[in-house]
Amino acid sequence: RSSNGTCGNETTSGQSQQAPQNLNSKLTDTTAGGGFLASVNGLLVVVGSESYCKDQGCELSSDQRARISNCGQNENTGHSQVLVFQNREALACFWLHDSLREDAAAAVQWLQNQNINVYLCTGDASGAAASVADRVGIPRENVFSGCLPSSKLQHVQNLQADGHTVAFVGDGVNDTLALAEADVAVCVGSAVSTVVEASDVIVTKDGISGLVKVISLSRESLRKIVQNILWATVYNALMIPIAAGLLYPIMHSFIPPWLAACSMAISSASVTANSLLLKRFNP
Repeated sequence: RSSNGTCGNETTSGQSQQAPQNLNSKLTDTTAGGGFLASVNGLLVVVGSESYCKDQGCELSSDQRARISNCGQNENTGHSQVLVFQNREALACFWLHDSLREDAAAAVQWLQNQNINVYLCTGDASGAAASVADRVGIPRENVFSGCLPSSKLQHVQNLQADGHTVAFVGDGVNDTLALAEADVAVCVGSAVSTVVEASDVIVTKDGISGLVKVISLSRESLRKIVQNILWATVYNALMIPIAAGLLYPIMHSFIPPWLAACSMAISSASVTANSLLLKRFNP
């Protein structure tokens, strides 16, 4: 029940309906992106990736590896392996598969068309990561697989060191460090509280396509800001000398106070009206 992320939430949700009620369990260790170690009715239970289980002294026998390899699922089919050990004896092997968001490929294509380099940084194994990257159009050289939270952080720092401005998109607790380090942190969907706190932008709906809308709206907002600054600068550069008496030698009179007040109101109203046009913007 201490699991974080979508898969963990779904697993514990199903477990609460089917698990026996007389279990005496205690979570003793958890590693983000790796797995967890627990004591259940006095039995040692290890659940996680093969590398995590190996670190806990749990390894598969050659016969077990052969049986797993014959099950028809593997990393090359886009699945990630999760092993379950009890008292260091292998009990089960699960292959987890994330379904792609329907808008993922279109969003990646749009970003690339905007000359934005897209990277995939995931804790999944290399085969599963490559499978997802191929389906959405991310180049293999931009895929970082088997990433722990610290690895994701390092990749962000490496890109920044190369002079890139980095926007990191995530939704799980494993992404918190990278989100905090990125120049722009974006969380998508129903993220956990720590991810929300580390994010600059929260996309609550529309999936990955919401990111496209955020970027388009941000660019349009910047364009409006530049327009307003230019308009205000030009307008005031013309009106201030006139208010100071530039036209007095020609007109032999000064601008009356009511006209000066109207001129100032026109400046503010035009800037406000131009900004309100953002409400009609449809990316």
